[in-house]
Amino acid sequence: MMDIERGKNGFNTPVKDIIPDFGKKGKERVTIGQILTHTSGLNSEIPYELPVDQLGNIEAVTAACANERLLFTPGAILAYNSIAAFSILGVIVQRSDEKGRPYRQMLREDLFEPLGMVDAYLGLPDTSRERIVPVAVRDQTPGLFEPILLDAMSFSANEETELPAGSCTSTATDVFRFMEMMRQGGELNGVRILSPAMVKTATTCQTGDMRNHLLDYMNEMYGWNDSELSLGMAFFVKSGKARVTPPVTTTSPGTFAAMGAGSTITWVDPELDLTFVFLSAGLLEEGASITRHQRLSDMVVAAVSD
Repeated sequence: MMDIERGKNGFNTPVKDIIPDFGKKGKERVTIGQILTHTSGLNSEIPYELPVDQLGNIEAVTAACANERLLFTPGAILAYNSIAAFSILGVIVQRSDEKGRPYRQMLREDLFEPLGMVDAYLGLPDTSRERIVPVAVRDQTPGLFEPILLDAMSFSANEETELPAGSCTSTATDVFRFMEMMRQGGELNGVRILSPAMVKTATTCQTGDMRNHLLDYMNEMYGWNDSELSLGMAFFVKSGKARVTPPVTTTSPGTFAAMGAGSTITWVDPELDLTFVFLSAGLLEEGASITRHQRLSDMVVAAVSD
């Protein structure tokens, strides 16, 4: 989004314009905007040809995605796609950088440090290793990801690990600073990261009434009849209905959220002027975690009064 504001590319820019190898097997017209809204039609699982030990290499993930065929017509299907989408976006940003910096360095210098996020990193620096709280899968219920894969991430992360979907290490304070910047229209303590117009675009539903197919297995597994996982530009956005949804049932319409598989959530309710951060190292199956997030978040909303 910062690059778009600088004129480096746009929401309608084809991914192949920046990553030429991507433009094959039906992916020629996939755009940056479709990657951001998870409507690209790409495989939403770990790329078939990718060795698991390469998950933390955004170039390897992107190369594997580039070699896969398109599964659905771009723009026709909404399926939240964390591993492929955010790795591809990271490579787009990295290849557009005039300084040729690694993506993790760009995040630190252009986002974390300006916002005062002193404990936020993509990957796990050696200097922070003694402070890390290891992720542990407490719920072995089969679901979105294999528990052994999530457990392994705690032991394999290092300073060069770049899995934008799940290898950031941070604190509740730093995540709060990031979301406060978004709540305040792109600025925090006099430091502007995004324009108010871009923040509004990012946190406004871009997927209409499209059904998010990531939830299909959860709906059947937990017996949910009505669930919602609408998207802005990578943020989950709540509609006006009280549904099973990460941004919880009692928050205001327009609440936007980010959620980590089985563990973390942060959301902003612009109407209540409320920013919520929940970090946990004890992972649950994703559907059970969504229910946990709803209950905790509804308790927080209930505690707010004029």
